[in-house]
Amino acid sequence: MEDNAIPSKQLVLQRVRNRIIEYFELAADPQAQAQFGPNTIINYWQDWQDLLYASRLPEPVFSASEHSAMQAFDLAWHTAADTTSNPMPSIVELRGNPIWQLLTSSAASALAVFAVRGRLPEDHEAVT
Repeated sequence: MEDNAIPSKQLVLQRVRNRIIEYFELAADPQAQAQFGPNTIINYWQDWQDLLYASRLPEPVFSASEHSAMQAFDLAWHTAADTTSNPMPSIVELRGNPIWQLLTSSAASALAVFAVRGRLPEDHEAVT
């Protein structure tokens, strides 16, 4: 692909997929959570929800099992986002919270599903 060429829809979706994987890596890792803080964990996922709800993450870039994993994580995210006080407690306080633990474990589960196919190229369309 030329540097000034407009990327195809599939290539954009492959890049989105890779950012979602990066998010799950962040949300599943307590050390990364400590570095970025709970507000980032909550707010960053919210950026992807419009795409998720509008089913704009089609196959073959996103498999049916990956959609299911994102939806399961989204439920855990909503629980954490809706029940955590505002302002949010420190990440140290949240680690002991069963709801936050569910968020972290749901992110790890989603990451495991995405790891089956892994990241897709960002410079050319993958044959999926």
